[in-house]
Amino acid sequence: IKAIGAGRLPNRAVAVTFDDGYYDNFEEAYPILRAAGVPATVFVVSAHVDSGREFWWDELERVLLVPAQVPARLQFSLNGRDYAWPTGMLDERAVAHRTLHGLISQQDTQQRTELLDKLAAWSRVPPEGRSTYRAMRSDEMIELVSEGLVDIGGHTVNHPALSRLDPTDQRVEIVEGCRRLEQILGRRIEVFAYPYGRAVDWNSASAKIVREAGLQGAVTTIPGYVEAGADPYRLQRWAVGDWNRDQFARELESFFVLRETAQ
Repeated sequence: IKAIGAGRLPNRAVAVTFDDGYYDNFEEAYPILRAAGVPATVFVVSAHVDSGREFWWDELERVLLVPAQVPARLQFSLNGRDYAWPTGMLDERAVAHRTLHGLISQQDTQQRTELLDKLAAWSRVPPEGRSTYRAMRSDEMIELVSEGLVDIGGHTVNHPALSRLDPTDQRVEIVEGCRRLEQILGRRIEVFAYPYGRAVDWNSASAKIVREAGLQGAVTTIPGYVEAGADPYRLQRWAVGDWNRDQFARELESFFVLRETAQ
């Protein structure tokens, strides 16, 4: 971010980032980063640190798609509207999952939790989340940053779509999320990632609050390159898919080819 402001971006530079703060960022990614000497930033949802609970999208998958069998029909009411799906077959559950994913993403934290608890009771799955899907614990996060290779950034308290909150609630999510991480790490949080990160998921009020909170910059999930002089509170990123090493190498090279062709 300092290089952006100075207008001196390194040629063909790549910044590596991870969103949410999953345990595997510490267990799987960190040893690889350390062996290669590659710095990275992990944006952490503060309420999930030490919670042991899965992120809502993983929990939805666990209660609806993972079980070998669930009740043959799902129905409930949400915000005054009734919903119902057949769920006897896996492809039927996949249809319900797509709709529910969109619905849940737009709810506040309490509504999300209540709805997921109802779904878990309906599917009769155990309440405990999968250990491989949890967020990092405090001690793991402290160890992650101990050598100075990996930095931690803010990612709100509860991972809401900020644009659906009024500025007061946005400020709580942004500022309190960073404050909690600072208390754990004993160091200042300087960068931020907007949850979900699409243009519809945050707004000018979000960027203003991030700036006023003293953070040096914020990243989105809007695809694109970062050029010298870019707005540090609206930085674009390229998403990495579920690729193997060879595909990742091809995709990475194609990003540079596309950029050089465009120039």
